[in-house]
Amino acid sequence: MPSWLRYLFIAALAVAGISLFGLAATSSDSKLFEKWFPVLSIVNRAIAVLLFAVVVAMIVRLWQRIRAGEFGAHMTSKLAGVMALIVLIPCITIYIVSNVFISRSIDSWFDFFVVGQQGLRNTQIFRRLLLGDAALLAQQFDDTIEFHDL
Repeated sequence: MPSWLRYLFIAALAVAGISLFGLAATSSDSKLFEKWFPVLSIVNRAIAVLLFAVVVAMIVRLWQRIRAGEFGAHMTSKLAGVMALIVLIPCITIYIVSNVFISRSIDSWFDFFVVGQQGLRNTQIFRRLLLGDAALLAQQFDDTIEFHDL
């Protein structure tokens, strides 16, 4: 591995660690998170670009080895392809499941008609219970007054 690629990889990991610390520090305080969100977003994009550059550099280097006919280059490319599939399949599965879960959760947040109808029904039931209790209390109070009058 060339030294420039090693330094690029280390720099990307350092920036990722710093941004992870920043995200952890600001996640509990929404005002602080809101203040630093543009910076964290830019740092996140920079990390993505750096890691993409590392991956592209490794792919180019592997391609150069295959073209040069180096021993083991084809096996290395097959191994890299299998590892990429091993990584991509679970990532795609998690992405799809998360996407479906979030979209259904957010859809339920904005279903105001159902929430409004249920809230109206609950309020009506509670009102009937209160009126029923009030009538019962009034009847008991009336009975108590009549008892004391005798």
